[in-house]
Amino acid sequence: MHKEEFAMNKIVALGALAAVTLWDPQPGFGQAASENLGGIRTEIEILKEGQTAQGRQAREADAYRLLRFSVTLLRPPRP
Repeated sequence: MHKEEFAMNKIVALGALAAVTLWDPQPGFGQAASENLGGIRTEIEILKEGQTAQGRQAREADAYRLLRFSVTLLRPPRP
């Protein structure tokens, strides 16, 4: 009895595997993936531009702090 159940389970499992393998859920999968990659590339470019802007802002903030510190050093001491 156990051998028959095992054989039946094996046949059902192989049939399910074959059905999943042969089933094609998205016929235009290649085109959708290509469009998705294009969207990802534009997002990457946008992120790069944002990083560049943040770097520029950080350099400007550093220059401003350095300028304020320099002005503080150049002031004559108060009596």
